[in-house]
Amino acid sequence: MSALDDLYKSYEEHASRFSETISVITVKRVHSFKSVKLPPLKAEHNIGLIIMSLFSAFVDNSIRLTNDKSTLFDKTWTTGVLPYFQNCGKVVQNLKKLKDSIDFHASNEKNWFAVFSPAMQRDVNRFYDEIIDIDTKGPHQLAVVEFYNFITVILERI
Repeated sequence: MSALDDLYKSYEEHASRFSETISVITVKRVHSFKSVKLPPLKAEHNIGLIIMSLFSAFVDNSIRLTNDKSTLFDKTWTTGVLPYFQNCGKVVQNLKKLKDSIDFHASNEKNWFAVFSPAMQRDVNRFYDEIIDIDTKGPHQLAVVEFYNFITVILERI
């Protein structure tokens, strides 16, 4: 088996895991995710920030960034994350677009860092590392777990 075959097999395995994780995230799940009680748990907040960071870099230029375009402008739950998740259909649509966009940009490393800045990468990694415990009880927690699984698969690709 050649290195190219190994690379293709790895990509196919990742694509399969991506399809599995995205298939369970529906508009209803997004609605459940955004309906967390205030204040949200750290894991919930960080998952929202990671998703918005990935979207801002790859599929949605309407998300406000700092002047230097290196990180999210508003990282609060009530004025930053929650308003974005109000449009559940748009969130689901962007989740589905994310893999193709990441694959496109990954094929051109020069373009990659222009799109997904090192500062944004550090933020995403920090947010992910700070997700310690996900409470699996409660009506919206299944959505939190599914978003976490989705993010894990996406970060493996990046």
